[in-house]
Amino acid sequence: MSSKPDSLYENQRLRWFIYTTALIWTLVILGLGVVGVQQTQQDTWELALREARANFNKDQAFRFWAAHHGGVYVPITDRTPPNPKLSHIIERDISTPSGIKLTLMNPAYMVRQLSEGFSDLYGIKSHITSLKLMREENKPDDWERQALLLFEQGVKEVAEYAERNGKPHLRLMQPMITREKCLKCHDFQGYKVGDIRGGVSVAVPMESYLSKERGEIVTNSLSFLVLWLVGIAGIAIAGYRLLNEDRERSVAELKLRNQEQSLRHANQDLAQFAAVASHQIQEPLRLIGSYTGLIRRRYKDKLDKAGNEYIEYAVGSAERLQNLINDLLTYSHIGSIEPGQHVTESGKVLEGILESINTEAEIHREAMPLVNVDPEHLRRLFRYLLDNALEYSDDELPRIHVSAELEDAMWHFQVRDNGIGIAREHRQRIFNLFERLHNQAERAGTGAGLALSKRIVELYGGRIWVTSQLGEGSIFHFTLPGTQKSLE
Repeated sequence: MSSKPDSLYENQRLRWFIYTTALIWTLVILGLGVVGVQQTQQDTWELALREARANFNKDQAFRFWAAHHGGVYVPITDRTPPNPKLSHIIERDISTPSGIKLTLMNPAYMVRQLSEGFSDLYGIKSHITSLKLMREENKPDDWERQALLLFEQGVKEVAEYAERNGKPHLRLMQPMITREKCLKCHDFQGYKVGDIRGGVSVAVPMESYLSKERGEIVTNSLSFLVLWLVGIAGIAIAGYRLLNEDRERSVAELKLRNQEQSLRHANQDLAQFAAVASHQIQEPLRLIGSYTGLIRRRYKDKLDKAGNEYIEYAVGSAERLQNLINDLLTYSHIGSIEPGQHVTESGKVLEGILESINTEAEIHREAMPLVNVDPEHLRRLFRYLLDNALEYSDDELPRIHVSAELEDAMWHFQVRDNGIGIAREHRQRIFNLFERLHNQAERAGTGAGLALSKRIVELYGGRIWVTSQLGEGSIFHFTLPGTQKSLE
């Protein structure tokens, strides 16, 4: 008499499972897309910033060279008249034996004329300025004035996106520090060696960078859209099959067994769909990586520094996307299998990992127990947590301590490190898939390790959490089922 209500309940449960799976798949793909957009934007910023710094360093090298020689004498022309601000220098104006009149150009005069004369050729504008002007034309704009005020507070560099003449630019500015050679022309202004005399700003047009960025975002978005559609199609096919099977079965017990089996198949189908879809993306990625690597090897000596940097960025981006896809596959695979019956010596698993880690870190462990966990899952769990501890060890010698104690029929493991620590507001967020607290340039990795650790622990009915203090290290806790026996 209860078979019909049970059947209705199972049908509703199955539908919720299908909808939840589709939602999780959508959120995973959306997360990957957001990470990809952020990475592309970060790469654009770093490339433009490198170009700005390179131009600033070029101007500085030119100025240092001129200051070292005390300035340069050039013929007097309408474009290069004697500098009235150098009238206190006795030999500002001289004549050659043949009667050619020459005037002294100080470094700032030279840099300004170089910038004004040649910036239009390459589109990058540089401007020398100060809060104590010798020349009214060098007056800073509002952005430059704010940067100069920050320099007086100890800031070493200011860089940000800003509008200039109605177009997007990356603007960068660094201070000019007074040196001994500078006092020849600027002593009368009261400067001393080490004073901030002003700054040089560089404006890099961003239109070409942003155009390339938009193209990469569109390409990546289309790739993720295809991957999402393939996954949704797999979920829809599996869901349709499961619902059909549910309607065809009349015996409640048989229907329940078949539904559970079909759910496992659905998870396996989803993992297979993810594997096939990722293969379709990884194949062109491997080609991109191979050909950019080939360009790097064959044409390294023929490309300039910027060209080689662009190649390195392309290779690195392809590798990072491949790592993201591989981590997504691992995440999907772990969730698609049922945990079997295993008795694993956690001490032997941990010892094998420690032997394979190439590090000078101090890693200590206490007696480890027998646990009812697949050895491969346990190996992955220990490896993710140890890699995390080593990555965030800052500049100190990493010191890691692993221990376990029995609590309420579950083994409570602790992985303690002396790393940089985690702020309270981030302690839950770090276990989300592809969640990162630092960008790629600061810390390597994809942000999937802790999410995979959580998935493994929860697969066996355990839980994982972290206690930490900023600057004092962290303790990652997790619980796993096992026996009361421990091994050395």
